[in-house]
Amino acid sequence: GDDYKYYWLTYGGEDTDSRSWMETAEDDIQRAGATGAAFDIEGGVTPADMNKWIKSMRKKHPHWTYVYIPQAHDDMVGYDPKNGPDFVAPMLYYSNYNSYPDLDVSKTGNQKNEAMYALLKLKQGGWPASRTILTYQSFDAARVFAAEGKKHTLLPFLGKLLGNFSVQTRVYGETFTVQGPYAGVLGWPAQCAEGDRRCWPDADKANMGEVMKGAKESGVHFKVPNGQGHF
Repeated sequence: GDDYKYYWLTYGGEDTDSRSWMETAEDDIQRAGATGAAFDIEGGVTPADMNKWIKSMRKKHPHWTYVYIPQAHDDMVGYDPKNGPDFVAPMLYYSNYNSYPDLDVSKTGNQKNEAMYALLKLKQGGWPASRTILTYQSFDAARVFAAEGKKHTLLPFLGKLLGNFSVQTRVYGETFTVQGPYAGVLGWPAQCAEGDRRCWPDADKANMGEVMKGAKESGVHFKVPNGQGHF
């Protein structure tokens, strides 16, 4: 945790029963030495409960920060820096076998791209790019990258959006200019489905390398951990 400016505990998630998360959340965060919470809007965690709890924590823990994690098809909570979450990290994927190419936001000519539409809805709700964290499904991104090679542009595209990079597209008939810099890029770790469940850290590392290459093209440079210099 010492390597990170923000260290969040996550509540919710698919196939969980997280309806009672509010009963222990404050104590959980304090015991873990974390700096706030992330809210995965699945498994019983709702936007209404999230906002209510955040509002009650603001005065008690003014240094804590909060991340709102909606599904791409959700009606998005608007940006309310005083009472609501500080960051949003929309799930721009479905799962590890069916996310891409349909939810590939780099395919800017696709007018029925639900992931791109999620970014448009957030912008319409007042969320600035500087408070929006882009996401991808690492296993599925690696699978499609293995099949398409350099034709698969998702990961470098996400990296470019960490810098002063923009692209104009149309999504569901609406004109939308995607303008960086965005707050960050998070990949859901590469993991197989039921019956296997193996993780693939090499795929995660390769994917992050592609994201960082794209970021470098936009003038963004990263300090690599463990004394490995700069990327």
